[in-house]
Amino acid sequence: MAGLHHSRGEAVVTLDGDLQNDPEDIPRLVEKLEEFDVVCGVRIHRQDSLWKHVSSRIANNFRNWVTDDNIVDTGCTLKVFRGECVRSIELYRGMHRFLPTLLKMRGYRVVQVPVRHHARLRGKTKYGTWGRLVKGLADLYAVRWMKKNRIDYNAGLEIYEHPEVVERRIQSRL
Repeated sequence: MAGLHHSRGEAVVTLDGDLQNDPEDIPRLVEKLEEFDVVCGVRIHRQDSLWKHVSSRIANNFRNWVTDDNIVDTGCTLKVFRGECVRSIELYRGMHRFLPTLLKMRGYRVVQVPVRHHARLRGKTKYGTWGRLVKGLADLYAVRWMKKNRIDYNAGLEIYEHPEVVERRIQSRL
């Protein structure tokens, strides 16, 4: 996650090293940055076990219910961000699952795009269903708390200038 803060590019891509996500999808996601700030992959035709697929679906639905969000596949590591988005946000261990939600809270525009998914050819997953449950629940309720208690300093902000001040400014430019 520290790499996000040290990134320099206009676009920052995250991708798991096991190649279950297809790097050929990256250009299509980067194109979406013309309209959006965050592009999240959604794995279609998942090549995972039934257990992993079902537990992921339950976890995503529960996560969205608790956080009042709509991210379909938070476990998909293929995501593209505008550089300024990820460099502007404070990161916490484990909160990578909530980056789209945290960025939405700051007013960034998020879109979800279908991406390909391949079977794991090498290595083992480092995350078991039960092993991440406790930490995931704590993170989930931390994000819920942040959403409920966030102060938007720009919401409803109006700047009023007295008409005489405006008139003097106009006259000084002439």
